[in-house]
Amino acid sequence: MVFASLLLIYISVRDFYSHIIPNRSVVLLAVTLFFYGDFEIRIGATLIFLIAVFSLMKVAKMGGGDIKLLLVLIAFAHPTISLTSYVWGSLLISGFLILIHRVSTGNFRGNIALAPAICGPFLITLL
Repeated sequence: MVFASLLLIYISVRDFYSHIIPNRSVVLLAVTLFFYGDFEIRIGATLIFLIAVFSLMKVAKMGGGDIKLLLVLIAFAHPTISLTSYVWGSLLISGFLILIHRVSTGNFRGNIALAPAICGPFLITLL
């Protein structure tokens, strides 16, 4: 799962600096996790999440790359990741990203990269 870990790191760093999550990277991650991972495929959870995200997309103002990345990680989620630990890990990383943004810009305006918060808890369980 070294390749999947490297992809998650690449996606997080790329989003942090450019606010872009390349579709090729997300597709490559999905294929990697599907063929080489020891993960269970959670179709039901993915469909429920997809419906919830599309209904809240206007409110949350998340980009399409963030949604695709979340769908891939939910569809091929590692069995040892509990929803509670994933949410707490994402919230902790998000808080850190907000703090970095506040210190670097001097305000809370602007976009904050979400890929590190999305990938972080999943990446920790892979390592």
